[in-house]
Amino acid sequence: MLRKTVRTSVMIALVSTLLPATARTARAADDDDDEISGAPGDVLGEAEAMTDEYQAKGTRYHAARPLGDNEADCNSFVHDAEQRAGNDVGGVSTRDLPTSPEYTGVDPEDAEPGDVILTPSPDGKKSGHMGIYSGDDEDGDPWGYQMGEHGAAEVPWSGDPQYFRPSTKEDLEGRIRDQLEEMPPPPRPAPPPSAASGPSCRGCAVPAL
Repeated sequence: MLRKTVRTSVMIALVSTLLPATARTARAADDDDDEISGAPGDVLGEAEAMTDEYQAKGTRYHAARPLGDNEADCNSFVHDAEQRAGNDVGGVSTRDLPTSPEYTGVDPEDAEPGDVILTPSPDGKKSGHMGIYSGDDEDGDPWGYQMGEHGAAEVPWSGDPQYFRPSTKEDLEGRIRDQLEEMPPPPRPAPPPSAASGPSCRGCAVPAL
């Protein structure tokens, strides 16, 4: 148990050291030094402004990579919104989003406008669809800003969506704790040979009496 505790502490310390390259924090909206995750209001405002910008520029939807000039897909739209809001996250595909360390899942009841909204792939092979959640309508159905086949727009969201926001240091530490708790303990080393058994004499000559 002591060994596992030490190992957990070492891994958490490592996360703290690597935080600037892994855990992503957002730009705080006020003047204090507190770092916040997600900054949903900032992301939502950026997504709304990007939608107007993409429409004005005639940005085209393109599902395959690489993207050409003035082209975007749902992944790049979300990544652009997060970056503009100050969240230093990497680009993540719809298939990788649920398991990416860049993002942490949010319970639907706790989702806030500005979180990433995802309709996952139905079979884990085809691409899903993601955008920036903008809230629910009067019927309780979610809406979101996205880049789709008909361009950038705020649209009603279909399916059973999932919600995510950029991971914080605490999120990553919690994941490491959970993973370490699930790991089996290391095998115990074999005991050394007993001195009472003496050295092996296989093949030795037996002296005559």
